[in-house]
Amino acid sequence: MARLIRRAVLLLVTALALASVAAAQNHSSPSARRAGYERQITDELRARDPGAVEPWQSAAAAAERGDYAAALEGYRAVLARVPDFNHAVRRECSLLSQQRSHEQAIASCRRALALHDSGENRAALAHALVAGTRGSERRAPLAEARSHAEDAVARLPDDEFAWFALLSVGEGMRDVALIERAGRRLRELLPESFLGWHAGALAAASSGDLDGAREMLEGARSRGLPPAAYQRLREALDGARPLHERVLSEVGPWLIAWVSIFALLLLAGVALSAITLAATRDATGAEPTPYESFVRRIYRLVLGATSLFFFASIPALAVVMTLLGAGLIILALSVGHVPIKLLAIIAVVTLVTLWGLVRAAWFVFVVRDDDPGLRLDIAEHPRLRALLDDVAAAVGTRPVDDVFVTAGTELAVFERGGPHTRLTGRGRRCLVLGVGVLDGFATGPLRAVLAHEYGHFANADTAGGDVALAVRRSVSVLAVSLIEGGVASWYNPAWWFVLGFNKVFLRVSHGASRLQEVLADRRAVQTYGSESFVEGLRHVIERSVRFDHHVGATLKEVIDERRGLANLYGYSPATPPDASAVQREIDEALSHAGSPYDSHPVPAERFARARAQAVTVAPPADAEEPAWSLLADREALERRLTDRVRDRISLEHGVLIPTEAAPEGP
Repeated sequence: MARLIRRAVLLLVTALALASVAAAQNHSSPSARRAGYERQITDELRARDPGAVEPWQSAAAAAERGDYAAALEGYRAVLARVPDFNHAVRRECSLLSQQRSHEQAIASCRRALALHDSGENRAALAHALVAGTRGSERRAPLAEARSHAEDAVARLPDDEFAWFALLSVGEGMRDVALIERAGRRLRELLPESFLGWHAGALAAASSGDLDGAREMLEGARSRGLPPAAYQRLREALDGARPLHERVLSEVGPWLIAWVSIFALLLLAGVALSAITLAATRDATGAEPTPYESFVRRIYRLVLGATSLFFFASIPALAVVMTLLGAGLIILALSVGHVPIKLLAIIAVVTLVTLWGLVRAAWFVFVVRDDDPGLRLDIAEHPRLRALLDDVAAAVGTRPVDDVFVTAGTELAVFERGGPHTRLTGRGRRCLVLGVGVLDGFATGPLRAVLAHEYGHFANADTAGGDVALAVRRSVSVLAVSLIEGGVASWYNPAWWFVLGFNKVFLRVSHGASRLQEVLADRRAVQTYGSESFVEGLRHVIERSVRFDHHVGATLKEVIDERRGLANLYGYSPATPPDASAVQREIDEALSHAGSPYDSHPVPAERFARARAQAVTVAPPADAEEPAWSLLADREALERRLTDRVRDRISLEHGVLIPTEAAPEGP
């Protein structure tokens, strides 16, 4: 069915093309054979009436330059002198047909044939009959036209005019085989004329060879095909291509460029990971080496390019999904039977994906500046304030302005303020401190870990990053939208993009993050010594595992047994976590092999680098004091954070945990 439709369209292409060059077929510069034939006609006319030669030649010249009215007048002047000169009658027929006086043209051609039964006169009559039926439903004369054209090519196998007559008949009858046959022969007869190449294009198009037709058409244009005829046929050929081919021809180059950029960014991430290892292998100083600074700049460029690639991909994906959805719906409708369920699936996938892309684009511009935890009034904790100032001075940077405590074991820093404010070192510096990490933490190792965080400030790691954060947020929003909409599957190109881009972005952004962590580690080691940093890092890793197990066991018990929970940190579960399982998880965390997608170097590598620096620093006087001594009223702080945990569980899971256990009934 599709092939029949395609051939019908191509036959319409042929009709357009033949109409556009009809005059050229009849009155183009003659071939060598036809030039000899013209001399023969002139000699014949001179023998009958020498005075008729001049108007004959004038008429022929007028026809050649396209002045058909003057040509018609000239040939009629010849007929006034020699009424039965069949060649003049035939020329009159062709010119009348050109002027769309079809009935008069056919009458003239019949008269010429009656005067002399020749291949030329039969070809002219075939042309006139076809022209008279074009655009109408009167198809009966086409059979007669075919008979005359077949007779003409049989008598004149090397005459292009006869073959053009047969080509014209093939077009009128929508006969693909006839068009191909005539087109191939004309291509052989007129290898250097645009008419031959034009006919070859028609033959190729009729057989479904669109590429060959376009090649022939270009050859015809280079040999003088009129621009208007070229443009009409080119547009018709382009329109005859299947929808998917037309879309691919337009989208294909962009898709190739998009995939190439995608691949280059991935390769850049892989290469930079290897370069980072080489750049940081032997360096030990607190300040980045020139080579490390160069690698950081390259990372920023690649990360910026990756982010811009994502932003540009959102509208591109929207266009692709719209075209794909519309194309599939059109294809489904063209099969004759409308598959309602399939149409609904296509529509849902397209609309849900487009909505996800809109949300992802919107969240690029959404600035989230929520507090990451409970803001401490730092003035109420003077010992913590003093320690934070001491560490900042030791590292050589400005101290934090705000401290946020959380219920977990996080330790991180960030800056608030506009990009210009932060790039100039005037942003508001913030520390996130998870109190779950403080149990068993001495202030000496804590200083070393805080020096690492201050190292990010000193190295300007927190001065930028808005674009990367916006990308992470948008990718997450898009992924969640597709998952919640039920279209996160293999058949959705947007889901492929989410999975692929996320890998590329993590590879690049986390590679940059690992370099930042290495440099911050070095600064901390140079400030507080190798062993103090190793001890602090080990404690953070171990405490995170232990605290997670403690929270899991506690919440399970209080929820299952409907107990109260006033203080998450002081609660002792009746069934404590399995000590061997906890230790096994700690060992796995400390010996983790690592991945190119990790945001931090593996612990073993960090320990080895710190010890390789072999820095010894005298511990401060308070090095052995517990970290909890830095905060006033521990019990009150733990209760406030426990309240936040209960509120979050209630909000996210609908489970209410009371502060105190409900009293038992009588």
